[in-house]
Amino acid sequence: MHPCSQTLGLVAQAVFGILLFLCGFFPLRVPDGRVATLADWPSQVGDVQLPVEEEAHGRVVGRLVLMVVDALRWDFVAGPAGATSMPYVSSQLGRGDSCLLQARADPPTVTMPRIKALTTGSVPGFVDVVLNLGSPEVGEDSLVGQAVAHGLKVVFYGDDTWLKLFPRGFARSEGTSSFFVSDYTEVDDNVTRHLAAELGAPDWDLMVLHYLGLDHIGHLEGPASPLVAPKLREMDAVARQIHSRLRQWGESTNRTAAVVICGDHGMKDSGSHGGASPAEVLVPIVTLGLGCPGSSRTAEPVGQIDLAPTLSVLLGLPIPAGSLGKLVPGLLRGLPPSRQLHALLYNARGLAAKFRGHVAAHSTHEGWMAFEDAVRLHSEWLAAGGRSDGALFRRALGLYSIAAEEMSAVLAGSLVEFDECALAVASALLAQVCLLLLFAGPVPCPGRGECLLSALLLAGNALLCAAGRCRSVLCAAASSLPGALVAGAAFFLLACNSVRLLRHSRFRMELPRGAAPRFLAAGTALHTASLAATSFVEEEHQTWYLLWPTLVLLASPRAPLAASLAALASHRALRALNQTGDKWSALPDLHDWLSLPGRERYLLAVFVAGLLGLLCCCWFLMPSKDTRALSFVAVLSVFCYRAAVGNISISFYPQSRGVVEARVFWGALCALLASGAYRGRAGAGHLAGCWALASALLHRPHNAVLVPALVLFSSHAHHALWRDPPRWASVAHVWLGQLFYFYQGNSNSFASIDVAAGYVGLQDYHPYLVGALLVSHTYSAPVLSYLLLLSGLDRRHHASDLTREGGAAWGEACRAVACARVLPLAVYAALTTWQRHHLFVWTVFSPKLLYEAVHTAVTAVLLLLTAACFQVK
Repeated sequence: MHPCSQTLGLVAQAVFGILLFLCGFFPLRVPDGRVATLADWPSQVGDVQLPVEEEAHGRVVGRLVLMVVDALRWDFVAGPAGATSMPYVSSQLGRGDSCLLQARADPPTVTMPRIKALTTGSVPGFVDVVLNLGSPEVGEDSLVGQAVAHGLKVVFYGDDTWLKLFPRGFARSEGTSSFFVSDYTEVDDNVTRHLAAELGAPDWDLMVLHYLGLDHIGHLEGPASPLVAPKLREMDAVARQIHSRLRQWGESTNRTAAVVICGDHGMKDSGSHGGASPAEVLVPIVTLGLGCPGSSRTAEPVGQIDLAPTLSVLLGLPIPAGSLGKLVPGLLRGLPPSRQLHALLYNARGLAAKFRGHVAAHSTHEGWMAFEDAVRLHSEWLAAGGRSDGALFRRALGLYSIAAEEMSAVLAGSLVEFDECALAVASALLAQVCLLLLFAGPVPCPGRGECLLSALLLAGNALLCAAGRCRSVLCAAASSLPGALVAGAAFFLLACNSVRLLRHSRFRMELPRGAAPRFLAAGTALHTASLAATSFVEEEHQTWYLLWPTLVLLASPRAPLAASLAALASHRALRALNQTGDKWSALPDLHDWLSLPGRERYLLAVFVAGLLGLLCCCWFLMPSKDTRALSFVAVLSVFCYRAAVGNISISFYPQSRGVVEARVFWGALCALLASGAYRGRAGAGHLAGCWALASALLHRPHNAVLVPALVLFSSHAHHALWRDPPRWASVAHVWLGQLFYFYQGNSNSFASIDVAAGYVGLQDYHPYLVGALLVSHTYSAPVLSYLLLLSGLDRRHHASDLTREGGAAWGEACRAVACARVLPLAVYAALTTWQRHHLFVWTVFSPKLLYEAVHTAVTAVLLLLTAACFQVK
């Protein structure tokens, strides 16, 4: 039996446990199928019947263009540069028919959930960030669906996510891939080229445009890029073209036409998005052709979900049935007073119906009482003759707005239903796996006791389900066959592990000896405990930046003084390479300095230094003559790729997408892998060298130095801990993986994911390949650290195959790596369950939970490859 096989089985249980936990924590919201109709408009207010002749839901806007500019953050329009970057839009805001609103997007700030929020008025589930690559069809009521159902013709051009969400919603359309971020020119030209023909066409009512170029520039170079201002001026010119033609159409037909310009999400200073920082969640909504309250530059705060009900009313459509948004009163000022109040009543009554069903003490809530007062004042106003300048009208208008805002805010946070049964079972399973990994001895196989206990647990769960007291994915009695299989597997594992732990009544753990091993154990426990606080989760890098230099100091008596001093000096430089975290991520770092105009030579020098160090490390890890030549070709290909795509300044090198250079690199890497395929356990160095080369290709140029630095840090850790059991070198390498993970600029926010890494050398969008490249780039440091651990064990035991002594060390190292991964996972799952109603559960705890899940899956794959690739004597 391979020494890692037992550990691999426990890690597989951990993967199953975290998947079950995610199903319970991020349940997929199943639409109830309700579709709103015009009959939902109220026919009376209190005891007062609304006049039959009143056109309560007549169409206000004859033509509407919804122009979504991906990653258009608030300060791009409202900031100091707005007047120069978007001069036409800025000039129109000085008129009475244009308006600027500040909208807040709910996290996660990625495209697909934001489109659903804009069109349905609902708050998409957090799990939609995982589904963002797939974009399944919207199954709930929406603005697009209502428009089609009521005979409005909708046309669309832009991000093909819309076509996946609404495959039958558009009379004419053309989509562009939203994921190929290397292109920020053609992706917008393909939208604009349709405008002239469509603006002259007489047959459409609603046009949706979704421009992607600004978002792609942000991913590639950030919001400070010199490419941003020209792109904003391009969007300004498009808005001018649309507004001018719509104004001509309105004058010729004597009907109202309007343009609504908005961002689906913002953009962090690093250029990415997905988190909850102000730069990511605050976006502008500019309306051209609609009325505006007070000054047209008033930044009236609204929710992004408010756009769906407001546009529905303006187009004479029912508000989508699942909408939680409130009407924006300022955009209804052009309506007669009676219609304004009628529309606000319609919106508030729909929210009140949902509010009554989800809030137990609804009758005493401020929002509900404001709604009842508004209805009473509305009926009194109608009975008094309906004067627009009366106090009753103003009070009713204000109370409707307050009621809708209060109830909308409560509903947005109360509709999340956690699967508490699944959370409890998954947390218990993860805790059991963690305890079993902490045991030094073998884990006994399941017997009759385990089978009997699992059968009792499953029977008890079935009884609870039958009694209606358990509504969970584990409810085997009422679910499908897959659900029954999941429940059976969960309870069987739970029972087996329970009996195993009872048999293993005593911990057989060897206490660490020496300052460095003791600190490794204490530091791991300290880091795990720190995950209970949101601030420590947001700034987790600070924990590792404290633990690592302390470990270097404690281990310095066992290592050369020069090496320890070099490690500490390197740590200080590398931590300044990329600012990360939440509170100080906007502060300047070495990357920002290297990106300034005129610093191209310094960036080139850093990149070349990193590649030369990488070449030396590859020759150290793969010392044979044939691999040295291939390593040189691979490193040269990395250099040529970055020169081709323009990341480094080489005037004589032709610009391209770097497809040829990337293919040469992958060819050289495949040849390197083939040369080490039959080296057995000695191939660990080959794997480490190949992964180091791949990491350098995916890294930005300034991050290339991280790869040789990790190899040197690993060598220092091996040298300092070679006298101790292998478990402590393993834990040290887990620390190194986390340390360099944050050196790279990663964080526990989705905004730190470098999307551009998923398109290195690609010409087209391939979702699985892009996903694999993104995961490889994000977790490149933990994977390389693990492979360097294996390479160090090779050199330590001087064996071409697993001897008895080497096999024991191998198994101990795998177990330590698995334990160091499952321990924070199990504790964090329990902490997240406990704090599931915390204020920051969606902005802090949830992203970290997904990162932990993916990290665990990556570790499981590494352990599986270890067991499969290296043979035992």
